Amino acid sequence: MKYFFIVILLTNAFFAQPRRENFPPAIEKFQYFHSQEISFPVINGGWNVYYTYKIPYQKLIFEKDDGGFTAKFRVLVEILDSTGVLVDRKFNENKVSVNDFNLTNEKNLFLEDVIKFKINDDQYKVKTTLTDANLQNERRFDPKELNLSKGKIILKPFVIMDEKDLCEGKNGLNVVNYGGSIPFSEQKYDLAIAITDTSINSLDVEIRLDNTFPGMPEKPVVPEQHFNFTLDKGSVYSPDIFKCENILVLADNQNNQPVKLFIKKNINAALHEGKYKIIIRNNDNDNDMKEDYDLDVRWFDKPFSLMNPEQAISYLNYIESDSVIDAMLDKDESEYPGELTEYWKVYDPTPETTYNQLMFEYYNRIDYAMKEFRGIGKLNGAKTDRGMIYIRFGKPFDIERSSNRQGQVVETWQYLKPERKFIFVDKKGTGNFTLVEG
Repeated sequence: MKYFFIVILLTNAFFAQPRRENFPPAIEKFQYFHSQEISFPVINGGWNVYYTYKIPYQKLIFEKDDGGFTAKFRVLVEILDSTGVLVDRKFNENKVSVNDFNLTNEKNLFLEDVIKFKINDDQYKVKTTLTDANLQNERRFDPKELNLSKGKIILKPFVIMDEKDLCEGKNGLNVVNYGGSIPFSEQKYDLAIAITDTSINSLDVEIRLDNTFPGMPEKPVVPEQHFNFTLDKGSVYSPDIFKCENILVLADNQNNQPVKLFIKKNINAALHEGKYKIIIRNNDNDNDMKEDYDLDVRWFDKPFSLMNPEQAISYLNYIESDSVIDAMLDKDESEYPGELTEYWKVYDPTPETTYNQLMFEYYNRIDYAMKEFRGIGKLNGAKTDRGMIYIRFGKPFDIERSSNRQGQVVETWQYLKPERKFIFVDKKGTGNFTLVEG
């Protein structure tokens, strides 16, 4: 029976589209406002600093107007030197308009933009203030360090998606902004490493896991990860970053100083969520250079029911026997995340990557059921009859509501592949539906 449900779950993981919303605060804090600074040297000295930011529509305040719904906000960026003196200040006024009210709550639609600075070699702090024009309130973010050392050759890596003809017939790279983090996702992302010495032909790269389970210290997700690879196909760019059709594009601008850009394709395929250290070396011409940077991999849409490993193991009760669950829980608590990873690896539809779509689909269904199928006095909709069926079979093809002879509300769920029908009755009128057929 377990394998039958796994097959159903696998099918739905690729073809069904359950709603994915209302993520917990532990995740939302990473989704509210993403910003990062990408810096390239200037021909006559100093640096071009591109402050890029992204904010989801869901976090904006929209007001109704004649054309639909509009959100307005301002992003103010201040750069202070090492003594705290203001070096430069710039701001962008942004406006987002939509015709459909449902789009105002869409977490997968973003506004992206960039502010460009030209500053000298130094250590700086970058301060950001976000002002909502509709509410007239401000939010100040913690200052970030920006180190622009003279003579730096290996620059801080950033995330891209390699796409051509991005907009207006221009070729370029799509700059991906998740606050400098790499998303733990089935989407493929690339890592770009720029160096100021264009004569260098190869880079040796080492990535080490420096991680504990996000939000739960001392509970590692997986055993130590350690990768080594060489990048030897760099391309020379005179880089400029600009906004085009609401995406950020890195393309050539002959007025800028050339750099050589090395790209590691599909960087997130082998990485689990967590904190890494990336060490970049060059040994060309006996010139031993080395830089190391923090590399953060975050699961931004991680299901709430997966945040606690012990709870996540307990939720396997819909498809797994008590003996298997008890055996997993009998392990040391620190081993729970690894136990979960190993359990779902058996059913991973893409074993060549660390991201497991089936695992995500299962716990995403639990999240949905927890919220949507609560009745009066029921705090956890996942433990209801409708929640159990939803977790096992996913979103029904059709839901019909009617009344029976006793005046009770009846829900009939229809599934097509395979063909199944489930009938639920709200016997007490409290929103707590009982499975009576199926």
